[in-house]
Amino acid sequence: MSQLITVEELLTDPDFAQTLTLRRNAGAYNDYGEWVSSGNTDSSVVGAWQKATEKELVQIGLGEIKQEMRKFLTTTEIKISESDDKLSDRVIWELKRYKVLKVGDNHDNGYYRAFAAFEGVES
Repeated sequence: MSQLITVEELLTDPDFAQTLTLRRNAGAYNDYGEWVSSGNTDSSVVGAWQKATEKELVQIGLGEIKQEMRKFLTTTEIKISESDDKLSDRVIWELKRYKVLKVGDNHDNGYYRAFAAFEGVES
């Protein structure tokens, strides 16, 4: 009997996945409900990183975005902030920084699907 391949195994397989940097704004809310940043934390994450298709972007409501869009499938939780885009995660790939705009929470199936827009080049 053949063994099924899980999405999680595929997203960590070196034949399909690559290592990227995930940048997250660390901090906490103060007594007034304001975010107090303690800086950024960078960590290595593994997953499938590819150009997002126009059809995917239209389906998730990002069809109007003009900058380069990428899709990242990973087993690592990816976060966005609806209220302050400075708090949304960033993905760094080949010195290019992408801001995460949308995350599909498929953790019940073993992965997260994030869409990120090109934001700038790391120095």
